[in-house]
Amino acid sequence: MEDYIDILAKRILRRVIQEGECIVWQGARNKSGEGVIKYAQRIHSVHRVIYAWHFNGVPDGADIMHTCENLHCVNSAHLWASNKHSSDIGELAKRVLANTKPQGACLIWQGGCNSLGYGRIRSFEDGKYTYHGTHRVIYAYYHHGIPEGLDVCHACDTPACVNIDHLWVGDQRANSQDAARKGRTNAGERHPMHKLSWDTIHAIRAQWASAQQSGQSLYGVQTAIAKAFGLSLERVNRIVNGRNWKGN
Repeated sequence: MEDYIDILAKRILRRVIQEGECIVWQGARNKSGEGVIKYAQRIHSVHRVIYAWHFNGVPDGADIMHTCENLHCVNSAHLWASNKHSSDIGELAKRVLANTKPQGACLIWQGGCNSLGYGRIRSFEDGKYTYHGTHRVIYAYYHHGIPEGLDVCHACDTPACVNIDHLWVGDQRANSQDAARKGRTNAGERHPMHKLSWDTIHAIRAQWASAQQSGQSLYGVQTAIAKAFGLSLERVNRIVNGRNWKGN
């Protein structure tokens, strides 16, 4: 008797088209955008069916991820199994890297972020969910850990970036002071990755000073500034408090 996975896989592969290297499902999709197919009164994810068919099953507790980031793709070469509840740094790093998009020189995390714009991902351990900073996960994965007491910082000033080439560790204040003392920094408009000018900085600080005097919600003002100028909350906070763009 033919296994239901065989039956479903054959049905799925009759309803796909080739798009570049992806094999794209043309049938129904769920609210998350993943392809689905109904069989025996149950809804099945098409990419899980194809993974199970090609690799003779899905590991217990595993989530099937797309390396191509195309949720409709059923190319078995683009699918891999990840334990979404694992706190293992390798598993977490795979989940992070499977959900990113290039943006200039940065590699931007596409999942949830905290209020400062830093990406976060969760694992399940000891009966509860634990959240991990995505940039910390990637640094720890490539460098086999993070030295105790040090932060993982962004050279690109983009909190959601997980490009390992943009990440470094240290006490940020001490490192910044050391870099300035040795003349290794390009401040303000001279910085190669800047996207502001001194005129804009003065406008931001003037708006911030006015808000302080008028008693407005300071968090709300920073949020509005960040939205208006296309900046992260962290960067706005650094600008208005004089930690970035010093002098002039």
